[in-house]
Amino acid sequence: MLPYYALFFLALFGLYLCWPFAQLLIFPNKPAYHDFICKDGSCMRLSRTPYSHLLGLPNWMYGIVFYLLVICLALTHNSYTYLLALLGAISSIALGSILVWSLIVKLKFFCTYCYWAHAVNVTILIILISLYHLY
Repeated sequence: MLPYYALFFLALFGLYLCWPFAQLLIFPNKPAYHDFICKDGSCMRLSRTPYSHLLGLPNWMYGIVFYLLVICLALTHNSYTYLLALLGAISSIALGSILVWSLIVKLKFFCTYCYWAHAVNVTILIILISLYHLY
């Protein structure tokens, strides 16, 4: 039962980490919040780079779908949801590796929220792999 609680709370934390980027789209004229969360307008600058979108959608939207899927798995323990969450986690790690590389090497940018989100994704994948024998 403990792994499911961990997945649930990690996914909630992941949703929290997506929120500043969602704020940029939902409330673009609220700089006070952006400045509090993202120092020096860094989230706004990062959201305008070519690495912040995949197939026309912002990366945080994929994150929200993934974290909601993990929450569904934590609540339902469904094998179909498990396979989708595992596929999502593997995809997020593959894409996340490219994104972290681009943040460090190409953009020379430090994004605490981004690094935390990628760490959460790795942790979720590890827990999902540890649950494999149950499905």
